Amino acid sequence: MYLISATDQTVRIQDRQFHFRAGEKILTEHSYKHTPEGFIALARQAGFAFLKLWTDDARLFGVFYFVATT
Repeated sequence: MYLISATDQTVRIQDRQFHFRAGEKILTEHSYKHTPEGFIALARQAGFAFLKLWTDDARLFGVFYFVATT
């Protein structure tokens, strides 16, 4: 997903400045689709233990509950 600057602008965050031109794209997100089993396996490889999954009736969306194992 991208945000697109509507105008030329300067954004300040603490002591840093970021300049954006009108129309400049800012990448804000990568989206990946996983099966629940695949996502749980990926999280385990990253050091998380799966505890619970809540889904809608059609299993199109899920909220996963993990805890860190390290």
